[in-house]
Amino acid sequence: MKGISRKTGKEYRGPGKIVRQGITFILVMTAWVIFRAESLRDAVYMLKSMAAVFNPWIWFDDSLLELGLGWKEMLVLFLSIGILVLAGCMQERGYRIRKWISEQSIIVRWGIFLLAVWAIWIFGSYGFGYDTTDFIYGGF
Repeated sequence: MKGISRKTGKEYRGPGKIVRQGITFILVMTAWVIFRAESLRDAVYMLKSMAAVFNPWIWFDDSLLELGLGWKEMLVLFLSIGILVLAGCMQERGYRIRKWISEQSIIVRWGIFLLAVWAIWIFGSYGFGYDTTDFIYGGF
């Protein structure tokens, strides 16, 4: 990129950060589809069908709930994604969450740790009907 900067006289910064993150996300998701498919032909078929069908109404007509997750699981999913995005944005802005936690008193620290364990225990997929072989890597 230095060559472009020298020829134009302007600093080239490349695509924006969000664009780079979006490209990385799409590449990783594509790799996961290829990895999980039974064959390369199946992976190509899945990728084509994902790109060919545009249906934004699935977000509003409850058809996503027919895929196996109920509304409670969807709520936990979206809340979890929101927490991860919030933590990522805070860390990108210079906030150090682990450092902040380590600076708290022992009671606050252990409260945070126990809250995290409690959340995993309550919202996790454990309990009646849970089978460890159903985990994604159980088939390998």
